[in-house]
Amino acid sequence: MLFLDICLEHENGIDIGTEIRKKNYGKELRITYISTYQEYAMKLFRIHPFDFLVKPIREEELFRVIGELRELLKERKKIFEYTDTKGIHKISYDKILYFYSLGKRVHIVTSEKEYEYRGKLKDVADVTEEYFLLIHKSYLINMEHVEHYEYDNVVMKDKTRLSISKANRKKVRERLLQTEKKRL
Repeated sequence: MLFLDICLEHENGIDIGTEIRKKNYGKELRITYISTYQEYAMKLFRIHPFDFLVKPIREEELFRVIGELRELLKERKKIFEYTDTKGIHKISYDKILYFYSLGKRVHIVTSEKEYEYRGKLKDVADVTEEYFLLIHKSYLINMEHVEHYEYDNVVMKDKTRLSISKANRKKVRERLLQTEKKRL
């Protein structure tokens, strides 16, 4: 996060922000521009500012911007990372429908493609437990991609039917109800 005044003594903050983006960070760097003059706000659209604050800056406005950035960073953390013989790969949680294990391989199912790597499903479950649910020793589901729930299985949005182990049925029902309440 960078707070950048537009009117600097010898330079223009908009030009500085544009150069910083070109050289280093692209759109990943969140720049909040600051100025006494609101008319600058319209000139900023082409360079995608995170926000624009008018001087004098009120404390609640500053805290609002920082709070929004925190929320954005939380969202960015929702990335699953795995390594295979070709290197390190990253997949956004929201693209993953479910994981399943077969032997010593973990398969990652998305709506477009299936990936696999050598690993343990339990390890995946440990790092994704807030967003994914282990419904069986072989299946870890993204609760956001459940189409509907039945007593002993779930149907995913890709129409795949996955079995829920007897030991996990109560936990699955409770977590899916919690997820549904959040959506409402």
